[in-house]
Amino acid sequence: MTKDELFRTMLHREMRRSSEENWAAGWLVNLEYLLWDWVLQREGDDAEILRALSELAGGWWAYPDPDEPEIIEPQFVPIGEWQVRYATRRKRMDW
Repeated sequence: MTKDELFRTMLHREMRRSSEENWAAGWLVNLEYLLWDWVLQREGDDAEILRALSELAGGWWAYPDPDEPEIIEPQFVPIGEWQVRYATRRKRMDW
């Protein structure tokens, strides 16, 4: 396992752990957006760990857009692509 793969795996595990601990769900619907809000707006251990792991991994885990229904697991998204996706979704919806 490369260092990049290790950081990506650690980030994925931390995101799942946060989902289970806070919402009793393996991967809450829209989890990637909720946790990214934490990264941007919150202080504290959970937000700082997610922020650091995202920086080290160079991205974020997210389900693909609904036009790709064959993908049933979150995929790793490079940070630049994720930030565009997050901003676009944020403008369309308020969750």
